[in-house]
Amino acid sequence: MQPRSRVTVWMMTASLLAAAALVAFFAVESAAARRARLVAEGRRVALSTVTLYDVLRLTGSAADRETLVSYVDATVGGTDADDELVYLEVRDASGALVAAAGGSEQRAPGVLEVKADVVARDRDDPGAEAPAGSVAVGLATDPGARELAASVGLGAGAALLAAVGLALSLARLVRRRVIAPAERELLAERDEHERLHGVLARHVGDQRAQAIATGERARQRRVTVLNINVAGFLPLLQRQPPAATLHLLDELYATTTRVVHGHGGHVEKMLGDTVQCAWGVAGEAADDERRAVAAGLTLQREVAVLSAARKERGDGAFSVGIGIATGDAVVGTVGGSARAESVVVGEVTALAGALEREARAHNFGLLVSEETFAKVADQYEGAASPPILVDGIGVPLTFYRVRPRAQPVAARAETTDPVRRASKSGGP
Repeated sequence: MQPRSRVTVWMMTASLLAAAALVAFFAVESAAARRARLVAEGRRVALSTVTLYDVLRLTGSAADRETLVSYVDATVGGTDADDELVYLEVRDASGALVAAAGGSEQRAPGVLEVKADVVARDRDDPGAEAPAGSVAVGLATDPGARELAASVGLGAGAALLAAVGLALSLARLVRRRVIAPAERELLAERDEHERLHGVLARHVGDQRAQAIATGERARQRRVTVLNINVAGFLPLLQRQPPAATLHLLDELYATTTRVVHGHGGHVEKMLGDTVQCAWGVAGEAADDERRAVAAGLTLQREVAVLSAARKERGDGAFSVGIGIATGDAVVGTVGGSARAESVVVGEVTALAGALEREARAHNFGLLVSEETFAKVADQYEGAASPPILVDGIGVPLTFYRVRPRAQPVAARAETTDPVRRASKSGGP
């Protein structure tokens, strides 16, 4: 053999050995490093899938379901024994399959499973979470491609690795060009849905916005209604410029909303100088009457502060009448496809309006119905009015002016009972 030929053979042999060493180096990749890489990839796929499933949970549309199924199928991509990604499953809160690719029969000791939980957050309590489903991603810890490369020789192994690399590049391209835009579109739709819900909640309250979103049209409820109205509003309107009137209403609306929401109520209507509020529209609570009366007394104090500030500015003082009543009402939504509105309808709303008018007419400030007062009599003292005939109700009714008791009823009974006093002082 000529020296030049020997050099050529040695160079080819050295090149082949170097290539073999390089392939061997990658073939014996650290198990710990490989597992960490697989876990990271599994988490990435799982979190992307959770995001798409969250959109489906919010909208429930057939188009969003098809997008999720397509994403799952494309991500697994006709899985076979040589793929790292073996299966991908999405389940709802009950454990039922929503979308799946790869199949549970692919699970084996050599498959690493990465899971991500789907949770639903409570809007009233952002820190509270409830299970809403799960995503499971299966990845092969020892894919068959490596065994095949070792058994069929360096050339076939290199070709297979090149094919796998090409397939991964194509998969990334498909994801970048097809799946990623779909994800962005779905995320944009979810953001728009949440934005519109926030706008609706600002106008009708979060409780009513939830009811409207779920399609609830009407329900019988036991509610406590509070009406507040500016006394002498029309003469006030004629005496001051329009900007001053709007400023007054802005202050009244903002104060009423803050106080009522702070006492667990719902601002139902803002109509001119009248604001209608309610407790119990989403479900009756045992202390609705107490919270409504506390809100009414707080509003009296807050309005007095606003009035004093207006007087100092030279805008003129004002006062309000407040009426509170308890009873049954129909709570729901009325209107057509072009215009709809939430309503609380019943004798209780008429009674709250009558109480508010009486409070304004006689400068009482706040009046509550007999039924409301019966629920708060242990905490508030009440001065009863003579029976008054209310338009639309047809029978004379007694109203109450209220103020907090110096001592709750239970405490007063204890301090006025001579036996209890003696036992506390060590007497007989």
